[in-house]
Amino acid sequence: YSGSGSTWTDISGSGKNATLTGATYNSGSGGYMSFSGSAGSNGALAAGVYNATYTGKTVFVTANCTAISSSTFRCMVGNGGTRNFNFYLYNNPSSQLCLHFSPGGSSGAISNPIGYTVGNWATFAVTQDSSNNYNFYYNGQFVNTVLSATAGGAFAQYTAGQSEYIGIGDNYWYGGIGVVSAWGLSLSANEICRCHNLFRGRYGI
Repeated sequence: YSGSGSTWTDISGSGKNATLTGATYNSGSGGYMSFSGSAGSNGALAAGVYNATYTGKTVFVTANCTAISSSTFRCMVGNGGTRNFNFYLYNNPSSQLCLHFSPGGSSGAISNPIGYTVGNWATFAVTQDSSNNYNFYYNGQFVNTVLSATAGGAFAQYTAGQSEYIGIGDNYWYGGIGVVSAWGLSLSANEICRCHNLFRGRYGI
C-alpha cells in the first residue's frame, strides 16, 4: 500500500489488487489495514481473483483481532454467498478461539482451540487438499487436521458470479490485517512455517 488512495496492491505480480472501502491505513508494524467490524469496511478484490482451477486451497493471513464475543465469527477473507475461500476466527460457545474455513459454499471445518489472545498479532493459515482434508495452523505451528469424513461439503472449484473481499464475508473483521495470501494448491507444513517466519519480526509475533 502506498500510504494513500484506495488501491491495496497485489505484490505477487498478478495484478489482483484490492480496492479499499472504509478500511483505514495504519503505518505501525510496517503498515496494515484497520477494519471496523462493519459492512462498510473492507477490501474488495479484483474481479475473478479466484477464477482458477485448484489442486487444493491455502489461505495465510497476518492479523490482529480487536474484539470478538462468544459464539461470534470474524471473517478475514471471503464473501457472503457461496464461500469460495472464507476464512474466519471463531469464538466458540465455550469462549475458545478457533479457526474456521468454509469453501465452496460448504460448512467446511473448525479447528481445535488455538490459544490466541485478542489484541495480539498472529498468523493464521489453513490448507485444504483435493480429498477435502483440512490442516489448520497458528503462528506457523500445526494445530490439527479435520478429515474429509467429518468436514462439511466436498472439495470445490471456483464458483462463478461471486465477489471476493478482505475483512468481510457474511460477517466482519474487527482489527488489523497486514498480509493476505491465497493459493490454488495445498501448501506443506514447512511452507506455512516459512510464511510465518517471513512476517513474525515485522509484527512482533
